[in-house]
Amino acid sequence: MRPAARAALLTALLAVIATAAWGDLHDRAEQLVYSLTVFNGSGYSTTFSGESAATIYLLAEVDNFLTLRKTFVYHHPADDALQTDATLLDAAVDGFLEITGSTSTRSLSMEDYTYYQLRSDGAANWRTATGPAAHRVRFDYAEKLRRYREGMDAYRLERATYEYMANELDRRIRERRQIGGDTARLEEVLRGLAAPARPRFPEEYAARPVRVDRAFVVNLPAGRYRARLVNHDRRVLEGSEKTIMAFGRLGEPSVGYEVIPGDKWNRPVESRSSDSVIYVDGSSDLYLLAHHQHEFNDLFYEKLLRNDARGSPGLRRWVSFGVVPGVRLAVLERGAATTTIEALPYFVEQERTGSYGYRIVPFDAADAPANRQPSLEAFHVAPDRYGARIRVALIDSQGEIIDTSMRHVRLLSGSPAVGPLAALAFLPLAVGAGVRLARRRQAG
Repeated sequence: MRPAARAALLTALLAVIATAAWGDLHDRAEQLVYSLTVFNGSGYSTTFSGESAATIYLLAEVDNFLTLRKTFVYHHPADDALQTDATLLDAAVDGFLEITGSTSTRSLSMEDYTYYQLRSDGAANWRTATGPAAHRVRFDYAEKLRRYREGMDAYRLERATYEYMANELDRRIRERRQIGGDTARLEEVLRGLAAPARPRFPEEYAARPVRVDRAFVVNLPAGRYRARLVNHDRRVLEGSEKTIMAFGRLGEPSVGYEVIPGDKWNRPVESRSSDSVIYVDGSSDLYLLAHHQHEFNDLFYEKLLRNDARGSPGLRRWVSFGVVPGVRLAVLERGAATTTIEALPYFVEQERTGSYGYRIVPFDAADAPANRQPSLEAFHVAPDRYGARIRVALIDSQGEIIDTSMRHVRLLSGSPAVGPLAALAFLPLAVGAGVRLARRRQAG
C-alpha cells in the first residue's frame, strides 16, 4: 500500500473511532448554558441546562450554584445524552441573575463559594460557605492537610529510626547471648523503645471543602420562578431566560433498608415501605443497612440530576439520604424488643474456591492491613434463630421504636428446589412412568 493511501486509511479509521467515542465533531454547537452544581439530598452533583431546555430544576431551601457559560454542546450517542465540550470553549458570562417569583424580584451577584461535609453533622448534611468565609474554610483545611503531610514526613523518619534501633538492639542481644554475656541492660533499653505515633488525617471532614469557585448562590422556597441574566449595562442577555422549578419532598421522611443476603452481597434489594415484608429462605444470614429516605416527584428529581433526563410527572420515587446514626436494630416479639443488634463493620472477602464465591466476615481493624477499610457497616440478622415470622425495627438513643423502620421478616419453609414447585416439575415424569407400568401389566 502506498504511503498516501495508508495515511488516508489511517485518517478515516481515526475519524470513525472519534465519531463512535465522541460523536460527530460537526454536531458540536456553541451555546449559552447554565452550568449547575445542585444539592441532590445526599451531596452535590453537576449538570447543565442547554438552550433547548426551558426549565431548571432545583431542590428548595438549600444552596445551589449556577453560572452561565459559553461552551460547545453535543449529543453523546453511547449515553443518549447531551454533553459539553469545554476543551474548545469555556467562557463564564458575568452580570446579575434576576429571579422573579410571584410577588418579588431579587438580583444576585456572583460569589465565591465552597461546600463540604463534617462527620459530626451526619451523612445527609452538608455545609456551604460563601465570600471570605469560603476562603477561610478552604485555608483551614489546607493548613490541616499541610500539617498532616509534614507529620507524615517526620513519622516516616522516626519510624525508620525506631526500626533500625530495635533491629540493632535485637542483633546485639543475640550476639551477647551466644557468648554468654549479660543482656539485661540491652533488653531494658529495647523494652523502653516506643514506636512513634502515626499522625491522623483530618478526620472531621467526611468530604473536604472543594476548591473555591464563583457562582450565583440560589436558595429558593418551593415554587416556580423566572430567571434571566442582566449584564452590567442592564441589558438582558439573549438566551438566558429560563424557568426555575424549586421543589421539595413529598410527605414525611422515613427509614428504608438495603437488604444484603450473605451469599449474594452484590445483589441487594431495597425495602422502602414500613408495611413491606422481607422474604428470606433461611439459606443465608441478612445484613441490613438503614438509611433516611425522602419521596420526590420522579420527573423533578430525574431532571435535577440531569437536565435532559426523562421522568414521569405522575410517579413518586424514594431517594436515600445517608445512614441512620446512633440506633440499634431490635427483633420484636409481641411489640417488645427481645434482642437488640448493634451495627458493626464487615468486610467482603473472596472465598478460595473454584466458583469465585464471596462471604461477609467481621472486620477487625487491629488485624486488617493499613489500607483496608470495611466494605459495609450493617446489622447482622440470622432469621432462622428467631422463628419463621419476626419483626425488626430501629430503636433510637432514648429507647423508642422508630415507627417507619418497622419491617416484617418471613422465613420461607423449605427450599423451592424440594418443595411443591419441584413436585410439579417431576409430575410429567411420574405420570409417564405410571402409564408404562400399567401397559406392562396389561401385556403380561
